[in-house]
Amino acid sequence: MKLNILFAATMLATSCLAVGGGMGVDGTNSRAAQQPMPSLMRTVKLHGDQLNLTDEQSRQLAAWHDKNHAVVHSKLDEIQAINREMQHAVIDGANRALINGYIARMDALRDEIVSTKLQCRNNMREILNDQQWQTVTRLYREKFM
Repeated sequence: MKLNILFAATMLATSCLAVGGGMGVDGTNSRAAQQPMPSLMRTVKLHGDQLNLTDEQSRQLAAWHDKNHAVVHSKLDEIQAINREMQHAVIDGANRALINGYIARMDALRDEIVSTKLQCRNNMREILNDQQWQTVTRLYREKFM
């Protein structure tokens, strides 16, 4: 019995750390804690004035954002929902096999996010020139790492 309680407590703590639990230390929504990949588009949106983008570059980046932003965020929302389900299941005494199912579902969604973010990076790398790309990566490292 003690082992089951210890296992459940460990799984709950691990899941909260791994997924972010939806809340930051200051009580705000912490979607960034769930992101398995860098959000380079956020860097472009926040610091685009430092990139000297052409109108065409701005158009192409905006088109990518419009097509993919909601897709990624809906997957993050799904991960949050699965995490909540898993937490309830752990508290209700779920066994390891059931927990593994929740983890597999979240991992599959994270994998989809990773693929989309890699496509974003590759797309951005094609659109930006070398100097602009260096600026984006430098800004990301300074502001978000």
